[in-house]
Amino acid sequence: MTTGATVARRLRLWIVFGFAPAPWLTALGLLVGMAAAVLLPLATLGVGRVVDGLTGDDPALVTSGLWLVALGIVTGVLQAVTAPLVWFFVDDLGERYGHARVLRLVSGIPTVTHHERSDMADRVALLRRDARSLGNAGQRASAGLATIVACATLSGVLASISWWLVLLVPAALLPAWAAGRSIRARLAAEREFAWAARAADRLLDIARDPATAIEVRCSGATSTLVDAQDDVLGERMAAVAASARRTRPLAVGTRLLWIALLATALVAVFGAVRTGSVGVGSLVVVVLLLPQVDDLSHGLQQLAGYVVRTSQQVARFDELERYAVAVASRTGHAPAPDRLTTGIELRGVGFSYPDAAEPSLHDVTLRLDAGSVVALVGENGAGKTTLVRLLAHLREPTSGTVLVDGLPLAEIDPDEWHRRISAVFQDHLDPHVLVHEAVGIGDLERAELPRGERVDAALEHADATAVVDGIPGGRAGQLGRQFAGGTDLSGGQWQRLAIARGAMRPAPLLLLLDEPSSALDPEAEHRILGGQVARARDVATATGGITLIVSHRMSTVRAADRVIVLHAGRVVEDGTHEQLLTAGGRYAELFELQASSYR
Repeated sequence: MTTGATVARRLRLWIVFGFAPAPWLTALGLLVGMAAAVLLPLATLGVGRVVDGLTGDDPALVTSGLWLVALGIVTGVLQAVTAPLVWFFVDDLGERYGHARVLRLVSGIPTVTHHERSDMADRVALLRRDARSLGNAGQRASAGLATIVACATLSGVLASISWWLVLLVPAALLPAWAAGRSIRARLAAEREFAWAARAADRLLDIARDPATAIEVRCSGATSTLVDAQDDVLGERMAAVAASARRTRPLAVGTRLLWIALLATALVAVFGAVRTGSVGVGSLVVVVLLLPQVDDLSHGLQQLAGYVVRTSQQVARFDELERYAVAVASRTGHAPAPDRLTTGIELRGVGFSYPDAAEPSLHDVTLRLDAGSVVALVGENGAGKTTLVRLLAHLREPTSGTVLVDGLPLAEIDPDEWHRRISAVFQDHLDPHVLVHEAVGIGDLERAELPRGERVDAALEHADATAVVDGIPGGRAGQLGRQFAGGTDLSGGQWQRLAIARGAMRPAPLLLLLDEPSSALDPEAEHRILGGQVARARDVATATGGITLIVSHRMSTVRAADRVIVLHAGRVVEDGTHEQLLTAGGRYAELFELQASSYR
């Protein structure tokens, strides 16, 4: 149920979206539109006065009529000059503002749970499509207010001729009501099938992304992608068409009724002129006003559509913003410690993904000592990545607690914690930006050294200097051939840049290495692994920081102080490499299985 507080909050959002992108330009467009809504109908009344003054030999009436006509002409010229200019800039600024607000909202939520909930994904997909419209709310609101003012002005002008002509203005609401009903039904169908639009976008991404386009060509899957896109969009369009079939007859019927009312009014005024109860000037005014009244009807229809569409868009933004506030309210505001003294402890931690049949983690109890290097091992689906994301404060446990030096991680400000950790993920970012930007985003705040020196040090740590030397422009070179002068990198080269990005923070409290060398050859892995282990020791000395290595490669795991084995979301083994080999359990099986492939 929508409360008064919700309505007030959404109205405030509506106003913010309307004026924030370009307040002065939007205000100018609003003022000119309102002036035109008043003076253009009055100019038509002025034409009637001129006709009556000429036929009745009344110079004063002619003069007043000419003044009204002159004001209307000036206003029309002003609107013709300013409207395209205002629209051009406000449209561009509004699109940028809308996309920025949506991006900031979606990416600013501390956890990533909303990315995996289908209902939230649908909402985000719709908001992404709505971003431009939301950013240009001011233009449409100005047009709507001008339409309302025009209703009042036209009512006054029509009343000056005959009281019953005023009834045309409320009658113009009939087609608008029908249009609003049609748009509401269409939006409901689009909202129900938002998943289909997301699926179609994903299929398009698969076809156009260089990494996947190669496989699409080689497998001959183009027709399959096209058919799949047609299927999902066909479902969506079928629902939209069904909504149109339900509402279109009413829209057509009200439009025909409106045209009949206009024709009846015109015939009635002709009759009044013949009887002498209405002057010729009034007839001229009515003939000139009827197109304006019809335009008013169209404007009311557009206003109805705008109100329905924008109110739902603002409601979606508000719902997502409320979700973000709720997530933020569940997170703490305590600062992260400067260094770890005891370490990180997990007590009975469990985690379940939305709609998952089985939990990903079951009653995990661990203690990661300050300054230790810990390896996490297990088959795919064992829960390793889930555990890493819990430690990174990107998810909230569904049961149990994560403690940092005895303080619940949930009580630490997520942004504070994120600034004190460093991570290299297997599914890393491959940003098509300049090289120094691709590495430098690993730490945007620290400024003890010039950015260039820090990037160079990180590249050297990741054994990526040679990669950058091969890029035209070096650190200032463009990545990605989709941009002019850009260079494409191999999987291993991208991973080296990801490792360099993770090395930008020299002394994190938690260093997460999730399959950091999966795309590297054994020789490069050995060199970089040595650097990572050395860095882990430096981190331990500087901050008591913990290094957690997730890897399927036992050569990487052996460098850890301790190995934890996960299976089906549970800790099944915990000890040093040698202890677990001697125990002959699951770790020994995994180690022997991998070793046998090299014999």
